Amino acid sequence: MKSNILKNGLIILVGLSIFVTACNQSSQNEENKSNTERRKIDPVLIDIFHNKFINYEDNALIKDKALESLVSKIDSLAPLHYFEDIPLKILKIQKNPHGVGALVQFYTDNLKREKKSILSNQLQFDILGFMSEELASTLDEKKKYFVFGKKQKRLNKTETYLIVNQTYFSPEAEITKDAIYSDIYTYKVGVFFCEIDSVKQEKINR
Repeated sequence: MKSNILKNGLIILVGLSIFVTACNQSSQNEENKSNTERRKIDPVLIDIFHNKFINYEDNALIKDKALESLVSKIDSLAPLHYFEDIPLKILKIQKNPHGVGALVQFYTDNLKREKKSILSNQLQFDILGFMSEELASTLDEKKKYFVFGKKQKRLNKTETYLIVNQTYFSPEAEITKDAIYSDIYTYKVGVFFCEIDSVKQEKINR
């Protein structure tokens, strides 16, 4: 009888050990997956929102400081191609109303509750992309693209509306709760100018 109790106890302990190991492995796999999905801008966002201004959601003064830090970082990093690994949707394709070539308006659309640990999914902005008509003619408005170019610069409200009369997001930078996922904050950083040399279609992993 005593032997059976010990045997059953051993089986339970082994089972618990296997279960805990499996849970830890699953958690590690999720962490590794998040790390591989992070983009160039993510360490910057983590430093701002998880380290320096951790209580920005609960304190308006801290939120303002976080936004000021974010905009300052974005202004310095945008020309260094920190947006090239963020997939963008197309808002509008048209001939360049200000000269030769085409003007393609892009915007971010990556927000997912199950991927909110990847802060770059919460980063929202527009890109006013000037490119050749030949390149613009290869685009599919239903697809997402990574864009590669030069002279990337954040525009103020006046500069934005001298180029276009409509954008997806406001040119004004702000940190605000998402309209759909009310438990997620989004980081709106405005509208950017870019001379686009090439694009790459996002491949969807199913």
